[in-house]
Amino acid sequence: EVKKVNKIFADFCRNEIGGKDIQEIRTKLNGRTLSQILEENEDYETEKDELTRKKGELEAEIILLTNSRINQIQEKERIITRLKEEKTDLEKKYKKKSKQLDEEQCENNKLTKQIEGLEEQIKQLQKDK
Repeated sequence: EVKKVNKIFADFCRNEIGGKDIQEIRTKLNGRTLSQILEENEDYETEKDELTRKKGELEAEIILLTNSRINQIQEKERIITRLKEEKTDLEKKYKKKSKQLDEEQCENNKLTKQIEGLEEQIKQLQKDK
């Protein structure tokens, strides 16, 4: 029975730990026990899990910030579009009012000339009297 256990242990050492004898295994373990190595491995796995979780949290935060920034940009683009439309509308109103003013000034000039002509006729008629 002891020989069987020793053979199983020897096979385990050779195949699982990677050493053909105790000295080679000790060299590979670099002065540490198997328990220490397993504990370190567990610590590394815990740290890896924590880093993976943190990475996921940071990626989610990046997505959130990116979406927030996209929304801000879209809102500013809507404001710019609205302001451009308002500017265009005001320019059209200004041109219309300017044209109307020009027409009124032209009409005013015609009426002023008519008034001057009529005043001249009145003066002439009063003179002839």
